Amino acid sequence: MAFAALLQRIYLEEVHISNLIRSILLNFDDDEIWRTFFQLLGDTCEHMDTIIEIVKLLGHDTKQFKEEALAGFNIQEVEFSDEFIPGIFYETLKWERYAHRFYEYLLEYLTANFERSLSHEIYEKIKELIHTIMNEEEEHIIMLEKLLASYTTVPAAQ
Repeated sequence: MAFAALLQRIYLEEVHISNLIRSILLNFDDDEIWRTFFQLLGDTCEHMDTIIEIVKLLGHDTKQFKEEALAGFNIQEVEFSDEFIPGIFYETLKWERYAHRFYEYLLEYLTANFERSLSHEIYEKIKELIHTIMNEEEEHIIMLEKLLASYTTVPAAQ
């Protein structure tokens, strides 16, 4: 099922995002950075759990789903220095925007291709779960835009 393959793709993307966030938390001690990215990490883990819930609703084997989604994935260590903070935040913001857009299109794909073939109850539940993730992705974008603005603002000369 193509929808399951798309779910595998976004599951892997959530893993990539969590890996990026892990690297940020590993390399920075700033409490504002930690608060923001720890929230993002928690939500990203919830998104992966939600994707697994959708896989269960579709009647697929979750162990096989995860194995196939993560086939060939390698954790990459990334080190950062303070001078690259805005670039790191922008990179994370780019991934969050990508994820939000992917979920938008995933929802459209679900509606166009499976609304009639799934039971109404399952279709509505999957739709609701994807909407929840999309709302969280919107919150992530706002959080990152605020954080990015706070690290790219140059103090006025005195």
